[in-house]
Amino acid sequence: MDVQRVLNLLRRWWPVLVVGTLLAAGASYAVSRAQPKVYQATVALQVNQGLPTSGGGTDFNELQAEVWLAAQNAQEIKTTRIAQDALTSVQQQLIHHIDAGTLLKNTTATAAPQSTLINLAVRASNTHDAQLLAQAIADDFVGISQQQRTGDITPYINTLNKNINSYTAELGQATYRSQQLLQTPNLSAQQHAQITTLIGQISILQNAITEFETRRSLAEAQLQSPGATTSVYQPAVAAADPIGPRTAINVVVAAVLVLLALLGIAVLTDALDTRPRSAAEVAAALDLPLAVAIDPAHSLAHGGMALAALQDPASPAADEYRLLRTTLGLGTDPDYPATPRVLAVTGTAPGSGATVVAANLAAVTARTGARVIVVDADLRYPTLHTLFDLPDGAGLSTALRDGDDLTALLQGTAVPGLQVLTTGPTATAAVSIDLLDSTRMQAVLADLRATADLVVVNTSAAMLPDTAALTRLADGTLLVARLHSGDKATLTTAADRLRLAGARLEGVVVTHFAGAANRGRRLPVPTPAVTEREQSTPTATERERSAPAVTEREQSARSSPRPAK
Repeated sequence: MDVQRVLNLLRRWWPVLVVGTLLAAGASYAVSRAQPKVYQATVALQVNQGLPTSGGGTDFNELQAEVWLAAQNAQEIKTTRIAQDALTSVQQQLIHHIDAGTLLKNTTATAAPQSTLINLAVRASNTHDAQLLAQAIADDFVGISQQQRTGDITPYINTLNKNINSYTAELGQATYRSQQLLQTPNLSAQQHAQITTLIGQISILQNAITEFETRRSLAEAQLQSPGATTSVYQPAVAAADPIGPRTAINVVVAAVLVLLALLGIAVLTDALDTRPRSAAEVAAALDLPLAVAIDPAHSLAHGGMALAALQDPASPAADEYRLLRTTLGLGTDPDYPATPRVLAVTGTAPGSGATVVAANLAAVTARTGARVIVVDADLRYPTLHTLFDLPDGAGLSTALRDGDDLTALLQGTAVPGLQVLTTGPTATAAVSIDLLDSTRMQAVLADLRATADLVVVNTSAAMLPDTAALTRLADGTLLVARLHSGDKATLTTAADRLRLAGARLEGVVVTHFAGAANRGRRLPVPTPAVTEREQSTPTATERERSAPAVTEREQSARSSPRPAK
C-alpha cells in the first residue's frame, strides 16, 4: 500500500477512527471510575539457610536447594487450605468479609530470582483488610511448613531408634555366643566355622548400628537447627495509595486497542474494495481516454451548482465543462470529420451525473456560437427539464408516438443557440425500448442533425437496453462514471455492452473526484498546437464575457433550421 493510498484511506476513515477512539476512551474512563478502589499489602517470607559446614559458612548446594525450595513454597502458598485457615483466624476483624475463593484470586506469591525470599501480596477493598489478610496467610504458611518439617523428621528418628535397639540386641546375642564357643576346649571344625560366622555377623551388626546412629544424629541436628524452615522476613505493610483501578492506563489501552481494531477494519475494507480509487483507474478499467475529471466541489452531490455554465459561466465549475468541450473538439468547425454531430451522454450507473454533464456540455458549446439541441431521451426517469426549469408537457415521447412537429416541441433557454427537447410523458421499460429503437427515432435524430450543429442526447444508464439502442444511432458516446460507484468489473461490463451494441465511445468523464486536495484542479489534456492566427483570436470565454446582449430577432435567427450538410 503506497503513501497516497494510505492518506486516502485515513482521509475517508478519520471520522470513524476519531469518534471510535474517543468513545472507547470515554467508556473506559467511566467504567474505571465506577470500579471500587483496590489496596494492596505485601509481606516478605524467607527460607532460612541450611546447616553450617565445618568452615562455618553455608554450603553452596544447600543454598541452591533453598532457592529452589523458595520457588516451590511460592506456589504452595495459594491453596484453599491456607486461605480458609487465614480467614478463620481473622474473620472477626475484617471490615468486609470475603470467601476463600476471592481471597485466592486476590493473592499473589512470587519468589525473587536467585533468592530465598518470597514476596506475598494481598489485595482488598481497604488497607486494614489487606494488611490483616496478608499477615494471616504468611503466619499460617509458616506454621504449616514448620509442622510439615517436624512431622517428617520425628517419625524418622523413632524408626532409627527401633532399628538401633533391634540390631544392638542381635549384636549382644552374637557376642555372647561367640564367647561361649571360644571358651570351649578342643574345638571341633564345625565349632571353628560357627565362630568365624559369628565374628562376621558381629562386624556387620556393628557397622549397621554405627550407620543408624549417624543418621539419627543428623536428623536430631536438623530438627534442632533453623535450616530448611520458612519465616517471616518482613511483616505485612499496606500501601496508602490504591493500586487500582488504573484509570489512565485503562483509558490509553482501550483507546489504542479500539484504534488498532478500527484501522484493521479500514485496511481490510480497503483491501476488499475493488472499485477504482482514481479517475485514471476508472479510465483504465473502461479502456477509454480520460476526457475530464469533475472536481467534487463542482458536482451536484457535493453542493455545487448543477448548471454552472448557465448560473455562473465564469466559475471554475464552468471551466471544467469548457475543458471537456475542447477535449471532444466541440464548438469547432461542424464540417470537421472528427466532430460528432450527435453525441450521446450516458452514465455507467444511475446517479453518475450524466444529465448534469450533458446539460453543461451543451450550454458551454452553445456559447461558442454553435446551435445546440440537448435531448432528454431517458423516457423512464427524466430530469433534464428540472435542471433547466422547463415544462415537460410534450417532448420526445410525443414526437415518437404521435409524430408531432419537432420545431414546436423545442424549448429555448437563457443561452442563445441552446434549445431543449424534453422527454414528455414517461414510458414503461418495454415501451421505452420500443420507442427508442424505432425507425421514428432515427428520423427524429436525422431532423435534429439537420437543425443543429450539435445534438447532445441524455440517455439512461449504460446497462439498460434503451441506451444500447440510442448509442448505436449516435455519432459518438460519452461515458460518465462516478468515482467509487462501482467496481472494475461493473465498469468494464458497461463499456463492453455499449461496444457490443455498436457505440463509438469518445471517452469518459469522472465525477465526484475524491480528495479535498484535488479541489480546484483540472487534469491536463493534450492541447493541439496553436497557430499565430488562433493566438490573436479571443477565447470562447472572453467572447462570452464581452459579447453584447442578443436581441430576440438574433436569437430566432440562430435558432432557425439550417440546410442539411
